[in-house]
Amino acid sequence: MAQTARPAGTLVIAGQPDEAPLVRINGKSYVDIESLARITHGSVRFRGGQTILTLQAQAPAAEERPAAAQPSKPPQLSGAFLGAEIEALTQIREWRAALVNAVQNNIRLRITG
Repeated sequence: MAQTARPAGTLVIAGQPDEAPLVRINGKSYVDIESLARITHGSVRFRGGQTILTLQAQAPAAEERPAAAQPSKPPQLSGAFLGAEIEALTQIREWRAALVNAVQNNIRLRITG
């Protein structure tokens, strides 16, 4: 007496975006070999009575890969640049104060340069 296949859900392989339908026969789960090859980026070929599934070698997981040369901290502005920036902002603030004072007191400014 032959058992009929019943849908039993899907096969999902961690790290793969695709899935394949599963069927249950006699209490065991089965997946179509072509679907398995597709979701694992492998290939299937048939030779006589053999079915040959070839899987690609996977890249090592992130924790197994050698650390790439990455900067230990984000790039920062040099001390000399920061000093020059602070000096420029100080001058701008002084000019602002002088201009506000001149406008409020109706003083004519003569800027040469």
